[in-house]
Amino acid sequence: MNKAKMKIRNAPLAVRAQNALLNSGYSTIEGCMSLQEIELLAMPNLGKKTVEEIIQYLKQFKSNELDPQSERNNLTEGDSKERLEYLANILSLPLSHIALSVRAKNVIKELKLVFLKDLVPLSEMTILKRENCGIKTLKEIIKQLLKLELGLGMRLNPTLKMEINRKIGIAKSSESAVERFKKQYPKKVSIVQNKKSSMFSAKKIAFWTKCYELYNKGGTLKYVAKKVGLTRERVRQILVQGTKSNLFKYNPRDYKYVPKQQLINDIIRLRSLSKVAIDNKISTTYLKRLLLSYGINRKKIDKLMFVGQKRKIIDRYSKIADELGHYPTSTELQARPEWRAFEGKIRRTWKSIHDFRNELNIPSPPPFVEAVRPWLEHRMRLALIKRMQDLDIIREILTASGPLQAKQIAMQCKLNSMRAFKLTQLLIATGEVIKEGAGSSTRYNIINSGR
Repeated sequence: MNKAKMKIRNAPLAVRAQNALLNSGYSTIEGCMSLQEIELLAMPNLGKKTVEEIIQYLKQFKSNELDPQSERNNLTEGDSKERLEYLANILSLPLSHIALSVRAKNVIKELKLVFLKDLVPLSEMTILKRENCGIKTLKEIIKQLLKLELGLGMRLNPTLKMEINRKIGIAKSSESAVERFKKQYPKKVSIVQNKKSSMFSAKKIAFWTKCYELYNKGGTLKYVAKKVGLTRERVRQILVQGTKSNLFKYNPRDYKYVPKQQLINDIIRLRSLSKVAIDNKISTTYLKRLLLSYGINRKKIDKLMFVGQKRKIIDRYSKIADELGHYPTSTELQARPEWRAFEGKIRRTWKSIHDFRNELNIPSPPPFVEAVRPWLEHRMRLALIKRMQDLDIIREILTASGPLQAKQIAMQCKLNSMRAFKLTQLLIATGEVIKEGAGSSTRYNIINSGR
């Protein structure tokens, strides 16, 4: 097709641009070549965006980028070996592996084209004449070809045709040919697809590739999600789908393996998920996910911790038994302040000392024997003497000071408030002390100072 005869209706321009040029009296592209931006802006129904589209197309047309007879698209003896090798590789690829929209693929299917070598010799008019092929579809095909450093209207010399047919013949499959091309020319990955990814649009594939590149740069899903405005889970799904479609190879973070039995033993031993996580050098969040994958829910975790609590109590009980030389009785545990709280833990965990002994097969202590009676009587004698001494002190204080409040009695006698109150009540019951007043005005007074 001659440039001078390129009609505006046949040019890959938007309908708005075509109508504006035709209504202004222009019928061919050649007639528009001298138009300036200010002249285009003065035309009715032309905005800045459409004017920029027309100017860009005229520049490309003038430089022969869209001309099907362009010398740029023809192969010459001066082409480098690298260029010829590239053309042989790319033109031997099936069109089913080129990232195009469904409409563009339907046009190619209707033209019964199989390889890129079958498409590039065609002219723009040949493609436009096909049913359901408009300017937008043609522009899409041209745009993708330009990305592959190709164009429509290319004339392939016999030597190149032979090399292309040779590569097609030696290719084991279209997939293997695509994989070989992607390894040789990684920058063309977003344009050349594998069969699995051919169902997706070029725009979607370009976005997925961008996500993958951002992931390689930032290293985390959070980084990519912030850049593209998606959630981390959606970014992960995109990377997984892209990997399945052989667009790229997404390697998610490594999941540290911790054996199930090791986690169970650590929970029993440490009785704290945070301590278990620190001990295994993993985060608490990851530990919870790991336990969930092993089927260890919160109820089972609580049971394991309860087992750990029991083991800790049993270990301490054994140490006390070693220290005493026999299993301690409840009385012995209560006798020492440092053991008193421990005896309470046993009761809370096993509900009773008896249940604790039964579970561990510990014999109950022997029944009360006469040998213990003297010791017990001695303790009772000392307690009686102390009580009588305290009563005498109260009598003396009340005789010397007169009526006093309960708090004053306790303070002057240096007694516990409750003990002083109880002893005072004993004196009231025997008639030695009388209660005067009521409420906050209550006083206690001695009746008879004699003993």
